[in-house]
Amino acid sequence: MRLRGAARPVEAGGTPPAPERVGPKHSHLESIVYDWPDLLRVLALSVLVAAMGIWLAYQMPLGAIRPVVLVLAWLAAVAALARFHCDSGGIVWRRGDLYARRWALRGGRAEGVAAVLRPVLAWVACEESQGELHPMLRDPAVLAKNRIVLIVFDGGEAGVERGGTRTRDLPCAIHVPFRAGYYKEVVLHLGLSTALPTHRGRGIGSAIAINTALAFLTYITTSLAIADLSTSATGLHLSCDLAHDAYPNFRFCNRGPSGWHVDVAKFLFAKHRADMGISRSEILDEQTFVVRGSKEDGGGWDPVGDIAWAGPPPRRCLDFLRRHLHARDELLRVFRVRVGELVGRAILASSARARIAYVVVVLLMTSARLMVLAVLGRVDGMHSVALSTMFWLGIQVKVEGASESDLTPRGSGATAALWISNHFTLFDYTVLHMVSRQVLACLVKHDISGEVPVLGPIASTFLFDFMGCVPYVRGSKGSGQEARQVIARQLKQHNPILVFPEGTGTECGPPLPFRRGALVCAYEVNAPVQPCTLWYSEPIGLAPESPTLAQLSEMVRRPMQCVASLGPLIWPADFEDANAFAAAVEDRVRRDFDEISRAAGCL
Repeated sequence: MRLRGAARPVEAGGTPPAPERVGPKHSHLESIVYDWPDLLRVLALSVLVAAMGIWLAYQMPLGAIRPVVLVLAWLAAVAALARFHCDSGGIVWRRGDLYARRWALRGGRAEGVAAVLRPVLAWVACEESQGELHPMLRDPAVLAKNRIVLIVFDGGEAGVERGGTRTRDLPCAIHVPFRAGYYKEVVLHLGLSTALPTHRGRGIGSAIAINTALAFLTYITTSLAIADLSTSATGLHLSCDLAHDAYPNFRFCNRGPSGWHVDVAKFLFAKHRADMGISRSEILDEQTFVVRGSKEDGGGWDPVGDIAWAGPPPRRCLDFLRRHLHARDELLRVFRVRVGELVGRAILASSARARIAYVVVVLLMTSARLMVLAVLGRVDGMHSVALSTMFWLGIQVKVEGASESDLTPRGSGATAALWISNHFTLFDYTVLHMVSRQVLACLVKHDISGEVPVLGPIASTFLFDFMGCVPYVRGSKGSGQEARQVIARQLKQHNPILVFPEGTGTECGPPLPFRRGALVCAYEVNAPVQPCTLWYSEPIGLAPESPTLAQLSEMVRRPMQCVASLGPLIWPADFEDANAFAAAVEDRVRRDFDEISRAAGCL
């Protein structure tokens, strides 16, 4: 977050003077690095916790779990010491000549610590903003209210320029997030972050990311709701790549925020306007989360020129920003991060081998569960397998369109519905099984076992032998005729069946031309068609020319959204002939795909 319109020029006192020596070895901040009585108290508590864990491990009949208890005891002791270090001015980050120290302001000493830190923070803020000062830096009592302070120092020979000379161990960047008073969960606003112009682009963003991650330790929680009011490229990237529940999320199809997003946003604007540095005149757009400020400056807002993008900016992001942000507007982002998910995402994003290994493990787990269900004859358990597989692969399924009652064929129900969908990958079947809430047989290529790594052979056995799926040979007229006979028989026997009429998968759409044999079959037996359109936020499909495990593993690089849009049932009786019926189904799927893509900023 940068200093914003609500900041005011420094009053009569002028710009706070640069603090004298503020290095780790010779500093007026040294008095608040560690409070030694508190350190001794924490150390004693840590030793006590470890000793109790060891005593329990050897006194109670714990058996095989004794090593686990010992490890947990030592981890608790180390966590207590680490928390004290990170919250009491300890060094938490180093990169070259730069290093960062961190304080968590809470409890009885908070205002005294804030009084010492305030001049340092104010000097950096005023140097960067040319005389403007954030409201929270004007009063130590305000600064002391549940804030975390990170100060980055330059310890190199060049140091920081001050008054024409360069001095070592002066501050060059600050980050001051705060905990909101929201009662339902821990909400951390990323607050004020700024750096001297001479030190931008030197990796200080990683120090801010570490400061934010350490909030899990500071507040002893495994989940944080994070809010930020900014348009920084780093913030936009991290919120979309590390969290499922981000809004707005420029990788997903955003049709509006969820209830908890709106609750958090309203609370922040009702209780923490001054903390966020915004005035009473600024208004939150609850649909887009754009903060409407004064339009006195006029003009447009250029996301390409005004944001320091590390690479080519995402098209969806640019489209959203250009459509909704104007001069002096800002964007509020709200997202939820869990500590396990954060660590896992960071590992998967940085290592291709980790992604491949993770996908292999997930597919093996899925295969094992499928085999157990097959042996037990519980094909209805496929739904729970679908849910867990989507969860572990990080795919969020969003259902739009028809309600459950709309999926029931009208009239006496002489036949079941033929499900028609565009096609990307084998996971489409998993998604549609979740969406339909039924056991769907499916028209499947006979050689599927050789196309999908790890899962293919087991999935082939499960689909053909236990799910009643229909094998067909692509390009064979005889196989096609036999498949149409099976489809007609299944529909007459009230068994819903799924067909991907494109005949092959695509990596990211749009839908290929439909092959109409199954639709003509449905028309002849007077079976309704349930059109379903799938859209993925990332290229997920296995291209026919490159069905590799490495390509499959790319789906876990970042959170992914799958939108499944269900159209109304389409009935043969409403059309004069089979061709018009088939054309209407294909047109519905295409229109829905284009609509989702347009909402996501892809068109």
